[in-house]
Amino acid sequence: MAIGQGRVAVAHRIVHDYHMGSMPLEDLRRALPWLKGFQEVVRNLRPAPFSGSHLLMGSDYAGSVPRSNYLSYSFILVDADLSPLYPANQRQVRRTFLPDGRRMSFKRLGDRHRASALIPFLDSAETLFGVCLAVLVHKGIEFTTTTNKTLQMWQDLGMLTGKWTIHAFEQMARTVSFASVLVSECTRPGQHLTWITDQDAMVANDDRLTDVMELAARMIGLYVSFSLGEFAMNTAAVYPGERSFEDFVAIPDLVAGAFAEIVTSWSREPSLRAGYIADLDSLHISPKARAIASWFFDRPNSLARGAIILDKIGPEKYQVRSMTPMRIVT
Repeated sequence: MAIGQGRVAVAHRIVHDYHMGSMPLEDLRRALPWLKGFQEVVRNLRPAPFSGSHLLMGSDYAGSVPRSNYLSYSFILVDADLSPLYPANQRQVRRTFLPDGRRMSFKRLGDRHRASALIPFLDSAETLFGVCLAVLVHKGIEFTTTTNKTLQMWQDLGMLTGKWTIHAFEQMARTVSFASVLVSECTRPGQHLTWITDQDAMVANDDRLTDVMELAARMIGLYVSFSLGEFAMNTAAVYPGERSFEDFVAIPDLVAGAFAEIVTSWSREPSLRAGYIADLDSLHISPKARAIASWFFDRPNSLARGAIILDKIGPEKYQVRSMTPMRIVT
């Protein structure tokens, strides 16, 4: 898979300069109560690090559904060297179903051309070698990664270039934390990493993008004891007229959108919620969400897939669980 040029930070230098490996894992887990469960889910999905020289990550967020009690995040991390068939397969899907260049996204699946392309689009993703995660966070959990004082501390230390509110900074830090743990569980020394994200509020301008890159390099340094290669990050919009990166980021876009619907319906079914089971027959979701869920929960081959829920269970407590399907409807 060809990797484009993005805004580059040298991750091996950043990880070395800011590496905090002296911080024991148990201390990290006490500071971040979701960490242990998150790591366990990723390890079950992909027990061994990737072997290729270049990893490609995409991410998206669908958390603005007012009727839902959960925020939906999605990440995909793949070994580019072990995904040689994907670019040609994806180009063929685009030539066949979307020759006019229209962008694939969950919100736009009402368009008949995009709807016709959905299943072939997802099937082409089966040629990716990697991990695709849906991460669902209860809205009652205000802070997972920061506190109400963290933003001010970073600003006082001159460590931020962008303008952030406390809420926006937590959302950014949360996304970066999830992504960093995923990378740390799948990477080897010297591997290059390219992160492509959707054009959302987290990277609304160059200053915010710089902050995200810097925090990501620092966060990865918390979890790995070795140096990486080059770390490039940008939004899909930086490649005008090039749909390959937009198509790649569309995978987490579709997953995040579908799970925003899934978790909304699931949370209203006490019998399912008690066991963290997704019975697609019982959920009241749209046909497009059902199609994506059926693909997601199907038996994957090279692209492992899993859903993680950070669920609120008390005023000051939450737990991390994996959502599993009861049965698949095709």
